[in-house]
Amino acid sequence: METVRLRLISLIRHNGGFSTSDQGPYSFEAPGPTRGFPVTVNVFPAEMRAEATCDYAFDTEGMALLTGVAEPTWNAFEAPEAAWASFEVITLHMTSAVNAVLEQIKYCLNWHWIDEQLAAHTNVNWSRDGATWNAVPTRGLGRGGVPAYLPLDGQTSGLVQDAVARQCSHITALRYLHRARRELEGNHKWIDATIAAELAIKEVLMMVEPKLATLLLELPSPPLRKLYGPSLKHYTQQNCPNRAKLVEGAEKRNELVHRPGQPTVGYREAADYVDNVEQAIYFLLTLVSPKEPWITAVHHQITEWRNRNREHP
Repeated sequence: METVRLRLISLIRHNGGFSTSDQGPYSFEAPGPTRGFPVTVNVFPAEMRAEATCDYAFDTEGMALLTGVAEPTWNAFEAPEAAWASFEVITLHMTSAVNAVLEQIKYCLNWHWIDEQLAAHTNVNWSRDGATWNAVPTRGLGRGGVPAYLPLDGQTSGLVQDAVARQCSHITALRYLHRARRELEGNHKWIDATIAAELAIKEVLMMVEPKLATLLLELPSPPLRKLYGPSLKHYTQQNCPNRAKLVEGAEKRNELVHRPGQPTVGYREAADYVDNVEQAIYFLLTLVSPKEPWITAVHHQITEWRNRNREHP
């Protein structure tokens, strides 16, 4: 076992409109979970920045993961899952510690300019001596890596320009999907993802049959098992490939909303659920806009990403 220091750098999300002459930093100790490793969170109020540090003992495989990223031939998928698990546990704990401190600052000091998302966690470094800092692996917080997305390059910039010129509008469901992606707390992540799934099927069905607007918007909402089942099949002649996951997700969302604190959902489980919701949403979009360039491009990227994860679970 070797003990190293980890550092998480976070930018505090805010909407401006404040001033402070105090540079800080102010140091806070966030209690560790049952397994230990408490986290120190330093807040720099003038810069609206926070840094979390903690000492953690990695085994041989864990250290190989940290040091191997600097090697030219290093491959994230070849690293042992147990090593990833240790790293992801401590990384998630550090982000939770930063959020816990910022939440108390926001409400105890009435700092209303801090966003509800609290912080953007930019990167994690590690050090043996606290002076020389090294890059860490970037597989991401969820299983299988960073969720599918398209880079901004010569090809996709043309796609964006085309969308701007045509003044493309986007369904509201995508806003909640992205919010679910950013959320770090499992229960809230699950709830936002379910809202995205509900909005997506309603918005798409209204695109297919505008006369459904009154039924879907004015009357009590039908359950997802009917919307993604018989209703979708009737109006599009298609079946949603992961309907069962969405139905189970809606049932769990109801438990989370009506029984606060019971049950609780872990980050990994919630992240996997968000993946299923995202796949369903882009499947729906391909039904109503099969020739829309950005939809087909993102849907293809999501499919490739999920297939790659099946090969490297």
